Amino acid sequence: MNKLKYIILGNIIPIFFNLTFCMGVDGELYLPHIHDRTIINKLNEFLVTATMYYPIESQTDSTPSITADNTKFDPNKATEYRYVALSRNLLKRWGGPFDYDDIVLIDGIGEYSGLYKVKDTMNRKFKNRVDILTTNSKFKYENATIYKI
Repeated sequence: MNKLKYIILGNIIPIFFNLTFCMGVDGELYLPHIHDRTIINKLNEFLVTATMYYPIESQTDSTPSITADNTKFDPNKATEYRYVALSRNLLKRWGGPFDYDDIVLIDGIGEYSGLYKVKDTMNRKFKNRVDILTTNSKFKYENATIYKI
């Protein structure tokens, strides 16, 4: 039993320490530059299209400063929160692997690559998509990869 405990801890602790340094003291995420591919290889990988959205009624619903999990935020600082919305097929509620508050690594989107927190849900018409909450950026990446941490 002790041998199994050390094997499990030996595989989990390195990942934990790497993730710890990717979060600020207040628990908010910041954008690290991920170079350690040994961490990424241990994560679940999904190919997606990555886009962005603004906290405005025409791109959300009648409450653009409240996410689907009821998190309230300042729309003028949307980019700073590092929140994402996922298409429904990727969310646990609809049979997918991700849940609200999961930390995900998005790669293949240039300067926007990094860690984000799942906080929102996309319109039901989208599949295999991640939408990054932002204040003023505009982009679309067809071949992005999202990793579940």
